Amino acid sequence: MKVRLAKGVELLAELPGVGAPATSGARVRYAARLYLRRGEEITTDADLIARDTGYLETRHIAGVELVVHAITLGRRQAMAGIERALDGMRAGGYREVRIAPHLAYGERGLPGRVPPAAVLRVQLWLVRIEGAAD
Repeated sequence: MKVRLAKGVELLAELPGVGAPATSGARVRYAARLYLRRGEEITTDADLIARDTGYLETRHIAGVELVVHAITLGRRQAMAGIERALDGMRAGGYREVRIAPHLAYGERGLPGRVPPAAVLRVQLWLVRIEGAAD
């Protein structure tokens, strides 16, 4: 199944969640796994996240411990491709998407981890929707 969610975000697989869909302004918690085109995983540095935010929540999903990120949709708190992929998801849902470079790390990449102009394959699990931001 290949469906375009937004320009630069292609839906590869989806399992529906329950409840109301996430929309702009909603506070959401999600877990993600990011891969380069050839399948190399881009790992998240949990210690760095905990040090920077003072908070770290993890979940075991598909046998892997993943960091749970909290963002308000529409506030550019995550890469644009992830925000666009989360839009419309329901709690407990899963999506696998392909994200174009201009909605990910762009022409610069992420030195030492993501090459310039990399297309990403991202697995997303929407843990919960907490409602609209104040």
